[in-house]
Amino acid sequence: MDQALLKDFFEEENTHWWHSAKRKMIRTFLPQAQGRALVLGIGGGLLCHELAKTFEVTGVDIATEACKHVKSAYGIDTLVCDLERGLPFATEKFDVIIIADVLEHVHRDKELLTEIRRCLVPGGSLFLTVPAYAHMWSYWDERLHHCRRYEYEDLKSLIAAQDFSIKKITFFNALLYPAAFLRRKIFGDKEKETSDFKMSQGGGLVNTLIGFYYRTERGWLRWGDIPFGLSLFVHAEKS
Repeated sequence: MDQALLKDFFEEENTHWWHSAKRKMIRTFLPQAQGRALVLGIGGGLLCHELAKTFEVTGVDIATEACKHVKSAYGIDTLVCDLERGLPFATEKFDVIIIADVLEHVHRDKELLTEIRRCLVPGGSLFLTVPAYAHMWSYWDERLHHCRRYEYEDLKSLIAAQDFSIKKITFFNALLYPAAFLRRKIFGDKEKETSDFKMSQGGGLVNTLIGFYYRTERGWLRWGDIPFGLSLFVHAEKS
């Protein structure tokens, strides 16, 4: 992520409905409240900070600025690491590994998932989110250095091929999919005018209303799945 977008990310992570919804989505399905957790792609560090209330957390990011920020702001152990080169950790070290909106940045996604499995204890949990649908590819995927967006069946096959037991795989973020589809197909290059973080931000009322929707969506996902959405969520365990 370039410096301008990284700055936007740090500014928006505390208040933007999307970052809040993603963190709460992951925490909803955490099977345990303690142990050793590894976060791959730490951003502004709020997820690490929230997990550190009960987990022993290690955070990894390719951006030196992100690692410095999270270490300084929250006291989290961080490590600058290029995920394309594997994970510099012992086998069966972590109880939980979280990779939220990061796998799409990695060229060798299969190899990274193999590394994640290696670093998990038997029965350990993987939590993963990625952007959905190749047809939603846009300028902002390129700006954010995405390698791909994922289709449901492709992601399911990729995870299963690494000998994970899939506990949950579903679309989420369904509310904004129709609007995002129309925006990207109708307005096209006009979305280059501003960062996606800025374009989709809202004030307190917007955050409250959208937050209510996401609480409802998470409640439904405890019992069922959603057939479409801007994102995909996976909870899998090491067999």
